[in-house]
Amino acid sequence: MNAGKKHEHGAGLVPVHITPTIAGEYAGRGVFGGDDEWPLVPDGAGTHHVPRSTAESMLDDAEYNGSVGRHAGQGPDQMPASIGNAYRALAAQLRKTLAEHPAPQAPTRGTFDPKHFERRGGAGRGQGRKPLEPGVESVVVPIRATPEQKAKFHALGGADWFRKVLNRAKLPKGTK
Repeated sequence: MNAGKKHEHGAGLVPVHITPTIAGEYAGRGVFGGDDEWPLVPDGAGTHHVPRSTAESMLDDAEYNGSVGRHAGQGPDQMPASIGNAYRALAAQLRKTLAEHPAPQAPTRGTFDPKHFERRGGAGRGQGRKPLEPGVESVVVPIRATPEQKAKFHALGGADWFRKVLNRAKLPKGTK
């Protein structure tokens, strides 16, 4: 990949080559598809373009499993040396790739001045929409109406009028 095409697959994506050995390990561990503990990892061997955060998680995993693989034979659940070697190779590749594809920097507007924040007040206590009744949850009820119905709704009193109508209305028998 030449320098002019580093980000041809989208900003924040980095190329990762997954060997058949690692693909088999990932399949055996069930890491494809992503979940709360593991990001979405491409299924199968080959070169894939993944988000930087996924590549970083893969690096952490490869470094851990590569170090465990160095001690093959020290326990019944230790991996064979060839798999540990594959994890170490993946870790080296990911370190190099992440160094070649730096994280995009957030745009800045000038320089940071910490004194600017010292002059400002704290949190806006008491800000925000007040509850209808203390301790009672309220929800928004969006409805569709014609412009004429909207005008009539506001002329009759808007949300206050609507709540009064709902409070007075009785439900048909058999409804909860």
